Order: sequence, then structure tokens, then C-alpha cells
Amino acid sequence: MVAIVQNNEIVKTGSVRSLFPNTSFTETGPSDAWKTENSVIDIVNTRSFDEATQHLETVDAYLEGGVAYTVRVVTNSDEYNAERISHQWEKNRMKRNVLLSYSDWTQLSDVSGVDKTAWATYRQQLRDITTQTDPFNITWPTKPS
Repeated sequence: MVAIVQNNEIVKTGSVRSLFPNTSFTETGPSDAWKTENSVIDIVNTRSFDEATQHLETVDAYLEGGVAYTVRVVTNSDEYNAERISHQWEKNRMKRNVLLSYSDWTQLSDVSGVDKTAWATYRQQLRDITTQTDPFNITWPTKPS
């Protein structure tokens, strides 16, 4: 995606081919010189941000510092953080449940040749992940060998 800029404002956005349908381009697209001559700049759809306190929001293209963006950095609200934390705990529980199901066989009465105590400890550690305080920094237990 690109933007056509005139008087320091975005006047149109789209693909180069849709904005300039009567112009032939190489497979790699227009050169930087051609873009400059035609007031075309690439649109950036990412920004750096602090994932702990912020998120990106998709918006209409805008100019900032000579760069066209389609995302803006937004500070997380308390509601947003609560939903984000809840979603992460849900993902952690799903992973935990899969790991538990993969180790169910170790606790069957007819299984031999495995350290059932080590596996039982591992399985309890998996169940205890929900007692950790940060759902984004879970210390996962190591599976017995």
C-alpha cells in the first residue's frame, strides 16, 4: 500500500497499480526516484510500542514525521488490560490441559518403566501454573525424562 501526498496531506491510498493504472512497472514495483517524482510514499502498518502498556489500533492512513501509517499506538485501558490478561490465562490453561493430556498415560496402573512420582509431580506443577502471578511470564515445569 502507498499514499499520494500533496501539501503534506494524504490525498489517496491504494496499491501503486490501482493508483497508476496506465503506468507500467517492473516486477519489483516503482523505484524510489519515481515515487519521489510522483509524491508517493509507502504506508507503514507497524509501530514500536510497549506491549505491557500499549497496543496498536488500525486507523485510516495519516502522516507523521513524513511517514504514512495505518496504525497508531494506544495506551491500554484498565478494561483492555483485564480482557488481555483473562485471554492469556485462557491460553495458558489450554496449553496446560494439552500437556496434562499428553502425560495421562504415565499415571495408568498398568504402566511400568516410568517414574510415576516424577510424572505426578510434573502434572501437579502444571496444575499449579494458575497460582503464578504473571500470565505472560509463566514458568513451565520440565517434563520428566
